[in-house]
Amino acid sequence: PPRGRPAPPLQKTPTPMPVVTFRECMLAVPRTVSNPERYYSLHVDECLPIIDLAKEQGIRNLVIPTSRPGLFLDPAASDEFRAKLKIIAAAAKQADITLHVRTGGLAFDLYRRIHRELGCLLALDAGWTHLERNDLVSVFEEFKDRIRLILLQQVQPGIDKWGAWQDAMALTWREYAQRSYEWRSYPEKGDPEERQTLARLAYDAFRAYQKTVPNELAYQGIFQGGDINFVPFLKTLRKEFEAGVERYLLLETVPNMKNAEFLSRYLLSDSMAKPF
Repeated sequence: PPRGRPAPPLQKTPTPMPVVTFRECMLAVPRTVSNPERYYSLHVDECLPIIDLAKEQGIRNLVIPTSRPGLFLDPAASDEFRAKLKIIAAAAKQADITLHVRTGGLAFDLYRRIHRELGCLLALDAGWTHLERNDLVSVFEEFKDRIRLILLQQVQPGIDKWGAWQDAMALTWREYAQRSYEWRSYPEKGDPEERQTLARLAYDAFRAYQKTVPNELAYQGIFQGGDINFVPFLKTLRKEFEAGVERYLLLETVPNMKNAEFLSRYLLSDSMAKPF
């Protein structure tokens, strides 16, 4: 509220409300990001224990995230990504683990170079590929010999909406952090009305952050009004399965019967040796 307006009385003495926010971890953060504090550039030493853990558990495939949809690695970040991935790939090779570089901020020219140098396969994220305005079937046809993992989820159109959501979440978190600091640092013996006003501002900022966090733009179920027509892609996959090609489909959605029925309708055929 503007200075001078009395704050509404609180029913009880407010207490500090901790908020957890996460920085996105990447092997390389693009130098073009406008808010670098949102990201964390991983050190190789922080990644190698995952190889050891996977080996202990008998894991044979690991996915390497690249970036976020539309946030492509620039030349400097690409060099950093390749340098770190080279060390990780060497450790994975000793552990008999296959690495799959995930689409999303991954320029295909960069992937071709990575595959040529390190032999990494491609983890095809259907939703993120669509967000970047790539034709899903065309991408699959070009790289199908290198694709073993496919991640399926629906998304709403527009990287601009995705970016606006991330910006709004970062903005409301910073606002809450500032308001909370002003409230906590106010002298205990200071003006009670001023302290109450600061408490109200911190509480309002906290609620604004809570309202911003829910993400309605991605990771929807196949039947939740997303923007992708999966039928042509699933028919293409069925031909692969009929030919005996092995692939892993990861459904990033809440399990439900409609999803199972939809996949069965377009993926199953009488010629398959095993049930889906």
